[in-house]
Amino acid sequence: KMVKGACVFDIDKTLTCKGQCNRQKIQHMKNSINACKQNDFKVVVNTARPPQPSILHGIHPDIQALLKNTKVYTRKESSTNSVPEDKLKHMKTIAKKLNVPLQKTVLVDDLLETCRYVNKMGGTAIHVKNESGIDSSELQEIHKFHTPFIGFIFEIEFL
Repeated sequence: KMVKGACVFDIDKTLTCKGQCNRQKIQHMKNSINACKQNDFKVVVNTARPPQPSILHGIHPDIQALLKNTKVYTRKESSTNSVPEDKLKHMKTIAKKLNVPLQKTVLVDDLLETCRYVNKMGGTAIHVKNESGIDSSELQEIHKFHTPFIGFIFEIEFL
């Protein structure tokens, strides 16, 4: 099946919550990941966490289950790049590997600085506003991303 693009999820404060995630949050996260899969977008993880054995720790088991066999891009502690630079570098790698334009890889991340940088450099990013996991507004943005692409770019222009 042709991959149309990629949904690239951050971990901390995007797929995790401040305390425990409530049922509703978990549902929003599930729906986000499933919306991507159903629209033939590859799900990838792009985290600032350094490489480690159980990289997905802290993510609810139901979400971890959906991320089984998902490629995870980490950030070496020795990295001389900023977090936004490293995240964008991974976005470019993902786009190249999947043979899709960078614009079709969407980063879902809680760091506004990273989202702004990715958008400025020609990528697409959805900001997780309350820094406590994906909420209904981000889920809506993800749905919008999958609907006609032109409309999405148009909306960004006028924000």
